[in-house]
Amino acid sequence: MVTSRIPSIRFITIYPDLIRSYLAAGTMRRAAGGTPARPRPSLRFEVVNLRDFALDKHGTVDGKPYGGMDSMVLRADVLAAAIAPHPQDLIISTAPSASQYFDQTEVEWLLDQLAERDLCFICGRFGGIDTRFEQRYINKMYSVGDFVAAGGELPCLMMAEAIARLMPGVLGNALSGRADSFGGGQHDYLEHPLYTQPRVFENLAVPDVLLSGNHQLINQWKQQFSRTKRGQIATPPS
Repeated sequence: MVTSRIPSIRFITIYPDLIRSYLAAGTMRRAAGGTPARPRPSLRFEVVNLRDFALDKHGTVDGKPYGGMDSMVLRADVLAAAIAPHPQDLIISTAPSASQYFDQTEVEWLLDQLAERDLCFICGRFGGIDTRFEQRYINKMYSVGDFVAAGGELPCLMMAEAIARLMPGVLGNALSGRADSFGGGQHDYLEHPLYTQPRVFENLAVPDVLLSGNHQLINQWKQQFSRTKRGQIATPPS
């Protein structure tokens, strides 16, 4: 459970503007406060430019890998310098080879960690991160799927947003986080099918039960179709 302490999430990246642009909108902006609806922050975000810790005047943060490889590798010494100002942070990064998949259980675990310490996301680039840095400093390495992205910025933002939206006061409706897919501890369940206006769209009608006004039947219908297995599309009765 997060206390009254306002925790921080840091991003270490070579593309700080990419991170900042995402933090300026939607859930992340609300989490950071400063909006009429949410003047007090639930989280503080810090964007760290890895090149500020380069060891030469050229801003070099990577090097050719020993043993040969097409891509460059982020240097362990530069990364270590970037995290040094906050030695108590929980250090997180991503890699397709990571054994731990990021899921709602991990979201809630990281949320609990924020009660005591801040989070720091290392956004990998190029061919990856020097393994010695991973071994020495990274506390959690996640896979967000069996694919390769150009860098870690988007996966790290995705993970941070999943955490931020569960912070108290961030969502407009406090129950939304629990009602969503995998919410409220129901990590194997998906959200029920959703409908809005118009009532009929291309000959597909909103199920009658949702228009009935009978809240007991509606809740039963939602529970029934929240159990749809991942990858299957529910086809509820009209």
